[in-house]
Amino acid sequence: MRLFSRRLLAAIWIASLFLTAAAQNRAPDAADNPAPLATMIADYQQPAAVNAIVLPGCVPGVHDCRTQISARIYRPQVLNGRYPLVLLLHGNHATCGRPYASPPYPAGWPGNPRVDDNVRFTLNGTCPPAPYVITPNNQGYAYIADRLAAFGYIVVSIDANRGITGINAPPGVAGDPFLIRARGRLVLSHLQLLSQCNRLGNSGLPACDALLGHIDFGNVGLMGHSRGGDGVRAAYNLYSADPANNWRALIGDAVTFKGIFEFAPTDFLGSDALGTAWNVLLPMCDGDVSNLQGVRPFDRMVLEFENPPRQKSTYTVWGANHNFYNTEWQLSDAPRLAGPLNPPAYVPGCLGPGNTALYPAAPGSLNQRLTGISSFLAFFRANVGAAANPTLNQNFNPLLDIPATVLGIQYPTLVFRGYVPSAGLTSSILFNDFDGPNGQSSYNIPDLNGAGVPVVNHGPVPNHDPVQRAGLLSWNGAGNNNLFYQMNWTAANAPGRNVTTYSTLDFRISRQDNAALNNGVATNFSIRLVGANGVMTRAVLLSRYTDFRDVGGVRGPGGPRGPVGGAGSLHPILQTVRIPLSHFGNFNLVGNQLRGVRFTFDQNLNAGMATGAVYVANVRFTNTLGSGVQAADVPPPSSGSPSSPPPSPSPSPSPVPPPTVYSGSIVSMTSGPVPELGGQQGVQVQLFSSVGFGAGNEVLVLNIGSQQSTISRPGDDGDLHTRVFVFTQAQFDASAEGDPVSVQYGFDTAPELWDFGQLHKSAVVIQAQ
Repeated sequence: MRLFSRRLLAAIWIASLFLTAAAQNRAPDAADNPAPLATMIADYQQPAAVNAIVLPGCVPGVHDCRTQISARIYRPQVLNGRYPLVLLLHGNHATCGRPYASPPYPAGWPGNPRVDDNVRFTLNGTCPPAPYVITPNNQGYAYIADRLAAFGYIVVSIDANRGITGINAPPGVAGDPFLIRARGRLVLSHLQLLSQCNRLGNSGLPACDALLGHIDFGNVGLMGHSRGGDGVRAAYNLYSADPANNWRALIGDAVTFKGIFEFAPTDFLGSDALGTAWNVLLPMCDGDVSNLQGVRPFDRMVLEFENPPRQKSTYTVWGANHNFYNTEWQLSDAPRLAGPLNPPAYVPGCLGPGNTALYPAAPGSLNQRLTGISSFLAFFRANVGAAANPTLNQNFNPLLDIPATVLGIQYPTLVFRGYVPSAGLTSSILFNDFDGPNGQSSYNIPDLNGAGVPVVNHGPVPNHDPVQRAGLLSWNGAGNNNLFYQMNWTAANAPGRNVTTYSTLDFRISRQDNAALNNGVATNFSIRLVGANGVMTRAVLLSRYTDFRDVGGVRGPGGPRGPVGGAGSLHPILQTVRIPLSHFGNFNLVGNQLRGVRFTFDQNLNAGMATGAVYVANVRFTNTLGSGVQAADVPPPSSGSPSSPPPSPSPSPSPVPPPTVYSGSIVSMTSGPVPELGGQQGVQVQLFSSVGFGAGNEVLVLNIGSQQSTISRPGDDGDLHTRVFVFTQAQFDASAEGDPVSVQYGFDTAPELWDFGQLHKSAVVIQAQ
């Protein structure tokens, strides 16, 4: 009996060690249920007024140039001392909505969602008569704002409904066609008011004045959704460099921005966030910003020099759409439900095996919100605040797995993460950016290729920024040590380079859209470091270092998979692989004279053959495991042989469906002076469709043959079934009789298209001068 007890205790002890080790290999849940502080909500609002700082190019009479400073505050109920401040900015959406009713909308939409299909409030501050109500766009983030407030933050969710800076606004102003800078200045105007409340407390707005002496402007964070993401990035950059305004003087309190978090943003300005921590959440089934252009700032910042270093990351969520990170956006965007549909049908718009939609047609998705709660709270609690906990940055670092649960609920989906401990080379050294000639490294040293691996071409990656270059790597041959690709730092017979002061080998990878070569469950291969003396380290497997959580939290085989995507296209979003150098086993034999990194394609074997096609980019050696990560947190590599059994066949990525085509009519075409062109001659084309144009965050584009226009405004009274586009006279003259007329969101392949037939120039009416 005594022996049995000892054995039982030993087994329990071993099991506890295993569980402890497993816990160390997983990032902590930043939602911490229950949260520590009681919270409260309060609103402030100034009257709508012309604001020449927010809209310096707005011409009264041509537009209603009034904007409004209005927001909702989430904060601890009892304020003691100073608290970090986080501002939230929503994106484009209609500003007036009405109850769902069938008809005209399809029967059976769950949750009786509000249908937001009018923007009159944007234009004049009123909505159409009842049953229309104002759409409270800024209240759609209560689920994350209130919870962050419970951890000791003051969170201000900005209401951008009113005025030309609002949602689905009329055409932009000079120098700001998509009103991104205007959104940035709106954010800074709120900081100006909050600073007055913090220093003086005499704004006349009780909710704001209650913050007197309680805001820590040395710890400020920004969150933006969709065009709001572009807008908060603009605010960050305008604070330091706005030629028309000295925001440091206007605000009063000195502001230090500690972090920016963006949900599904646009990238119209092409601005970055150097000097602060930054993360973007990309929904893999986004039906609005359907090309996931929000990854592009990360692509650019990876190449920049930044001192001191600041973490940058991407967080690509499988099965998520664009709208449901805002609970007030109650209809799915993927595909956008414009109705009427007969018979009623709803296809979520997720493409690719395993990319299972987290959402129904309406009115929202708890599972999707869990991914927002997990990442949003982790980011701000890790980076913003005097008591910030850097350990929570483990949620973005691919060295550790994401939490098993959020708020006690199983994490619902797969996430691909991109990561750099800093933007640029202050904490890393460049190995290969694939920016040189094909078949050579960034140092112009030729690659080595085994039989079955062609010369690696260098090129762009779909969805990514044009500056992002990658190696287009493919292989097809006998899966053995002769099937390899080796990128080199130094020439043959030359001394290698010393990397013993570095911690990890990092690179970004995604699969190409090549069903013939990517025919396994997930791509896998062996990785070795090669010394100048020809000695190679022991191999590690790619699958050990890539995100491998499957839907439902069940661990599946590691390695890149996909590409998968959403309505319109597949998304080969690059994820980061991070391999601690100590995991290479005999690293000490090559660490002080490293020549190359070798990928050996001895995995994914099928009848003795290995095939695959991937993009590889941004190869680095870094000198840090990352904020909040200790060596003990990182599990050692799996022991045993790097060989693997033949993979089970997996289905090919879902084919990209053709766009959904809606019909419409050309109501009128008039030629004459156009306000949006500064009074110059142009042509206004008024279009109507029973399937409304919606209020998306991508830009609406009118195509007439090869001519395109992005200058447009909604119809009278904010009606979204009507849109008026503007062409310069030269553009219109360059079009031809009979050219096809169509409208789409964005310039890339779009999931939906409005067809207006052919152009008949004789229908143009000349306006009286």
